[in-house]
Amino acid sequence: MGLFYHTFQVGPKNGVRLGEITALVDTGSVYALLPSDFLEDLGVLPEWESVFEIADGSEVEYPMGQITCVLDGMERVNVCIFGPAGCQPLLGAFTLESFGLMADPVNRRLVPARLLLG
Repeated sequence: MGLFYHTFQVGPKNGVRLGEITALVDTGSVYALLPSDFLEDLGVLPEWESVFEIADGSEVEYPMGQITCVLDGMERVNVCIFGPAGCQPLLGAFTLESFGLMADPVNRRLVPARLLLG
């Protein structure tokens, strides 16, 4: 479910080069999905492939890799999907949770999440 857009920075996991991108915050997606051409221009290379089920129930296989992600001033190494060139970037639930953030759909922003154990 797409909620709103948010701008953040990504680059290779060594963080030497960052690029800015605006993505649709999509809590129905697990990972960040970013255009492969954008990632490769930054020097981010795929490391493995995973199979995903899409909305119509079919399966697709996409390359994946690790990135440095800077979101609201916080930096983390994260996982992302290398989407087709020029695709709509998505910011998924796993990525948000790794920053301790959640979507506030009413105010269309990211807010600190209440983190639970157990």
